[in-house]
This record gives sequence, structure tokens and C-alpha cells, in this order.
Amino acid sequence: QTCALPISKGRVAWSFAIGEAFKVLLTFAFLAVALAVLKVVFLPLIVTWVLVLVVQVLAPAVINNKG
Repeated sequence: QTCALPISKGRVAWSFAIGEAFKVLLTFAFLAVALAVLKVVFLPLIVTWVLVLVVQVLAPAVINNKG
């Protein structure tokens, strides 16, 4: 059975990109709340957040590396 509404590859890619951007902005907002309201320590929180972003970007490249 085929899909009733064909969706272009470009539209799917843009949907993922917009979702990722929204996720990063929402995470940034949560970080701001954690820093302002919960009074967490700045450096460990930001370093951990940046490392998670880096791993999220690099993991697919490492996993898909066949060489």
C-alpha cells in the first residue's frame, strides 16, 4: 500500500532541520532557567551541554564510517 500524500525528500529534510533547531532553542531556554532559577554551577552545565551536542553531531559519522 502506498502513502496517500507523497512528501518530497527536501521537505522531510527541512522538517528535521526545523525540529533540531527548535530542540536546541528549547534546551537553551531550559539551561537559562537552570542557571537563573536553580542556581546551578555554570561551567560544568555548559561544558556537558556542548559535549552532548558534539557527540550528537559526530556519532552518525563515526557509526557510518565503514573504513
